[in-house]
Amino acid sequence: MKRFFLCSILSTFLMVLVIGCSSQDQEVTEEISGFTKFVDVYGLKIYATDNVRDEKLMHSANMLAEYLDNDEDGAMDNQLVFDTLLAENMAIVMGKDEDELRAIGWRNFPEGAAQSLYDYESRPGGAERKEVFDI
Repeated sequence: MKRFFLCSILSTFLMVLVIGCSSQDQEVTEEISGFTKFVDVYGLKIYATDNVRDEKLMHSANMLAEYLDNDEDGAMDNQLVFDTLLAENMAIVMGKDEDELRAIGWRNFPEGAAQSLYDYESRPGGAERKEVFDI
């Protein structure tokens, strides 16, 4: 199982230092069948299937980190939003496409708020058109 942990923000491009997760995080990921990759961003989780490229998973983690701490000062830009996301056990689940996530089934996921994100929606090189949100 591939495990990632966002532990520091470097430079204006929001680089990610990747290290192993703690055993507590390992217990959480083992309960989620179908998801083999995991990133922790300030306590918020991103789970992904084998069909999601690591580059796209880490790009998504960078975008979430930037959303939470856009000025990169190490403090949440909107503490209320962050606290709500934590309280709701918010997670992002990434799969190749909608069909793959449907096949896994939401019942396999821990209770909380979850948002799906498909491999093709994450664009590490940037959006193809200006009107497309670059996530």
